[in-house]
Amino acid sequence: MIEFVEFSLSVNENRISFEEIEIIIDELNDFIYEDISLASKYILQIGKYIYRNKSTQLVSKFIDLCDRAMSVMTDSEVLCNVYKALIQIYFTTGLYSLAIKYCMLLEEIGLEDPKDLALVYFYTAFICSSINMFDKAFMYNKKYYDCISKNLKLYSDYERTLHNLIYVNNNVVLSLMSDDKERAERNYDKFKMFINEIDDIEEKNKLNNIFNYIHLLYAQKVNNYIDIDFYIDFIKREIDNPNSFFLDKLSLEQHKPYIDALFEKGRFEDAVFVIKKLILSLDCTGNRHRFICKLVEMYTEYEDTRKYISLEEITKLSYAVRKMSIDEKQLIDALFAKEEIKMAEIQKNFTYLKNFYIKDKLTGCFNRYALNDDFLKYKHGNQRGSIAFIDLNNLKKVNDTLGHDIGDEFIKNFATAATNLLDSNDTLYRWGGDEFIVLSTLSAGALKNKLEEIRRHCITVEWTPNFCYGISSWPIDGQTLDDLLKIADNRMYEYKKRRKSSN
Repeated sequence: MIEFVEFSLSVNENRISFEEIEIIIDELNDFIYEDISLASKYILQIGKYIYRNKSTQLVSKFIDLCDRAMSVMTDSEVLCNVYKALIQIYFTTGLYSLAIKYCMLLEEIGLEDPKDLALVYFYTAFICSSINMFDKAFMYNKKYYDCISKNLKLYSDYERTLHNLIYVNNNVVLSLMSDDKERAERNYDKFKMFINEIDDIEEKNKLNNIFNYIHLLYAQKVNNYIDIDFYIDFIKREIDNPNSFFLDKLSLEQHKPYIDALFEKGRFEDAVFVIKKLILSLDCTGNRHRFICKLVEMYTEYEDTRKYISLEEITKLSYAVRKMSIDEKQLIDALFAKEEIKMAEIQKNFTYLKNFYIKDKLTGCFNRYALNDDFLKYKHGNQRGSIAFIDLNNLKKVNDTLGHDIGDEFIKNFATAATNLLDSNDTLYRWGGDEFIVLSTLSAGALKNKLEEIRRHCITVEWTPNFCYGISSWPIDGQTLDDLLKIADNRMYEYKKRRKSSN
């Protein structure tokens, strides 16, 4: 078997053949029993190869190898390597529920390398956007950015810039897909500003590939503008690039306006070139079929199309697609049967994720990670609203004298009381320690009355703490969550001082 360092370089430089990869997969079936740790590193590299080259013919055999490796695994490093490979495989084949499953399992292991964690967040964000779960996609995109920001020393200047741009790019795409044009414009302008500030020409050219991708979406969705020449240049540059991340991220619906415009303007040669290239390059069976149908439609409707493609050639393309589709359908059916997971279970997976990641384990309240997304939805749906910053009284004293278990009971009892008494449209969040946030559609005065009602209730219930609070409102006190929290926090401390001075 080829030595690992040489193999890794060959994969990264894309200078190893499909046949060689297939041979190594066969050899690894025995090698995993000799050195599972090293075998798992080969498996991770093969996953990268399949992901980059969309070699779906290898997937079924590779999945069997991963299953065998997991049955003899010895430590978390081995498991991480296999899970990371499986994420890429399921992502490539469009089996997003399985990709999410292994993202969750990876995080449960407790990833030591922040770069790995950032990658998990990136994949999860993209998968969420692909199945129109945009709130979750925004949340995981933010987790991806936060993970990079907390570990800047691990990245070069170029890598930091790249990740920053990918984060903004994702926000633009998500905003466009969820029809939030205002947010899309904000992030698009930020993206252009980042690109313009880069001095290194080579770096700027690399990063412009990302910008070119979102430019097509942005021009189409926000400006209602079809930039045909830009589109053709984009296709010709990206279509034969094995490392292109962008080309097949455009769905048929996003390609269609440009293809229609090419036919309408009489650019039949370019139109046929684009459709043929997309049919042979896209990794999604459904898209291949749709583009075949589009080609037949154009062949029938525009006689000039026949100068650049014959009916015989269309038939051959259709046959090739049908051949690929049979293999892919068998693969997908086999994988679903094997894993016993259906697409309906995606929502079940995300219920688990919601509880695990954005709910406080002690109280069951949502935590600070959920607050930002929820605030944007509150603000978008309500012209006015209020935020309360709550600080529980004497928790440190309880912890010091009675112990942290009793202190935890104090916190839980407050959360239960507050949740039961708040209006159904209002939400309680645990900010951390003895601090809580209430996000409300009530006016400041109405929320104050509600909090006083909760305070009176807490005083009458054993082992439930009293508390101080401060309230801010939008649009009166500000528009951003940070500004409103600072004002509410300051007012809470003023309230606390007044209570102390009156006692």
